[in-house]
Amino acid sequence: EQPPRDDDLAERIELGETPEAFEAQCMYLEERRQIRVAAEKLRLERRREGEVVELMRFEERTQRRIEEIVAAEAKRIRDARNEVEKQAERLAVRARLAYARGGLAAQRWLRARVVWEEASAVAERRA
Repeated sequence: EQPPRDDDLAERIELGETPEAFEAQCMYLEERRQIRVAAEKLRLERRREGEVVELMRFEERTQRRIEEIVAAEAKRIRDARNEVEKQAERLAVRARLAYARGGLAAQRWLRARVVWEEASAVAERRA
């Protein structure tokens, strides 16, 4: 193998093809690669954080909706119970009036009502 000629070496130096230039270029390319890798990691981390925030918002919206549904159902149950109690009270008044007038059907109804109220009380105590 013969050593490089001086004019060949001079031409390579002019073109920047020296070992130091190659080393500098390699270091520059490695630094650029590391910057791209770091930027990609940062982008992925931010995307994951965004996904987590979006999931938390979705969970909060879902929780609020569930609470609204539960509150609406509780109100519906309370309203229905109040309406049943009002109707029962009106029927009890009518039964007492009929009982006072001596009606046999009213006496039967009043006995059934007392049994129903006792059964309801027992069921509420169990619940």
